[in-house]
Amino acid sequence: MKLPEISVFNKPTGLSTSGLTGIVLMTLHITEYLTHWAWAILYVFLILVGIGQENKKHKENDSRFNN
Repeated sequence: MKLPEISVFNKPTGLSTSGLTGIVLMTLHITEYLTHWAWAILYVFLILVGIGQENKKHKENDSRFNN
């Protein structure tokens, strides 16, 4: 009988630097520390980049452990 793998330790967790930067900029913009309209474009872009990096990490890990 084979023991199940603990998937928590096999998958990366946490936020990427760009995703966290986007969240911080969004918080500063919502609390009106940053007032220019272009900040919204920047933090949306950074959050989307962070999501893409996290999805890429999951795909690489899944292919490595499924062999």
